[in-house]
Amino acid sequence: MRTEEHYARLSDSNLQTRLEARILEKCRETAIHRRAEISGISGQIQEAFDKLVTWTTRVPSTLQE
Repeated sequence: MRTEEHYARLSDSNLQTRLEARILEKCRETAIHRRAEISGISGQIQEAFDKLVTWTTRVPSTLQE
């Protein structure tokens, strides 16, 4: 099982939620005023991650590590 599959299956929250929480934790003042932008970018990252997980689950096992 690849790392991204493992993360997607075992995670209690999705990648977008974790990214937003970390940004808020590290850059609180800036993040408060830029919530919409952060949400938009983290949403795009989540979408790309979901596509990667879907793709890796469809790749024949001979092509996987």
